[in-house]
Amino acid sequence: MKTSHSFIGMILILVALGSSSLRFVSLPSQQVRVEQIDCEDVFSQLTRDENWLEQLVDPVLDTQAQVAEKLRLYSQVHDCISDSPKTDILKTIRNLTEYFLIFAGGFETPGDGSTFYLVNLATDNDPAVLIIRQKVGISPPPGYVYVRLYHTHQAMPDLLKLSFENPDVRGVTIFNRYVAVLADNSDPRSKALPKTISHELVHAYLKSVHGGKNLDAFPLWYDEGMAVHFSGSSLPSCIYTYYGTGTITSCTTSPEDYIQYAANFDYLEAKLGHARFLELVKQSFDEVEPSMLYLQLGYSTYEDFSAHAREWEKRRDLLTKAVIGGACLVPLIIGLLFYFWRAGKEEAEETPKPPQFPDLPYQSL
Repeated sequence: MKTSHSFIGMILILVALGSSSLRFVSLPSQQVRVEQIDCEDVFSQLTRDENWLEQLVDPVLDTQAQVAEKLRLYSQVHDCISDSPKTDILKTIRNLTEYFLIFAGGFETPGDGSTFYLVNLATDNDPAVLIIRQKVGISPPPGYVYVRLYHTHQAMPDLLKLSFENPDVRGVTIFNRYVAVLADNSDPRSKALPKTISHELVHAYLKSVHGGKNLDAFPLWYDEGMAVHFSGSSLPSCIYTYYGTGTITSCTTSPEDYIQYAANFDYLEAKLGHARFLELVKQSFDEVEPSMLYLQLGYSTYEDFSAHAREWEKRRDLLTKAVIGGACLVPLIIGLLFYFWRAGKEEAEETPKPPQFPDLPYQSL
């Protein structure tokens, strides 16, 4: 006899809750009365589908009505679990439902503390999204991406503040579809906000295509290199990945790391040519083989490839600075030549001319 995953999940949850029958939670409704929630029924709804856990990690929803329905269910699930869950499975479920409530419902966020967008990547006109969709040719994933712009760090829920502990980080992509960006207008880096949003949307686009089962399919240099190259943003960001009962983060990356990631992809495009570069990017993504990019250039390891890419980038920077410096010197040299020419002319005009004598008739002696 085959036992369904949803049934096993339901049993595990009820055992973890320590409930032998029904557990009720009182929630304040929009009116004065108190609404009673049957937690056993709520968890039965949650685990009805075999892939219920994958849905928590990667909520593929295509309409606002579907989003509203998930908000209702996940809000009830979240409230049925205590603030300090006793088991890993309950802690995981509480955190995953809380992420959805944060991004889709503004959980623990002041009304004016954030701006919310439901982004359809199949129709969105963000510049980086357009490049990925139209030029690279990667088909967009189904469902929305949930984007929140937080106006201050203080407006973020506690669960999300952890993602921004690194002061260099301006944007975060959590799992596949959750994008948070710190849009603090008092910070000079806020001028790069459009590119930061583009950067995170590239992450969400590529991760959502492969789905919840392939969150860690690509190494960091590839994930971040794609986002940096196609968005033009080099500000550090984070990627949070789900691993069964927890997450890992790449928030330890530094601005220097992003210079390297940008150099990698700029070098690849320069050496391969634009058309071939885009073709190989798509192929490496479709086949989940990022190494084919540097293997195509004859490098056997990423370390060897990245070292050459960095040296190439340094030479290019020096050349660029030399050209800019030379361009700046041209008007200076022209100005100096004009100055000396003018000074010489004025000096010639001020020098007294020798007296002129009339020609005397020639007489022979």
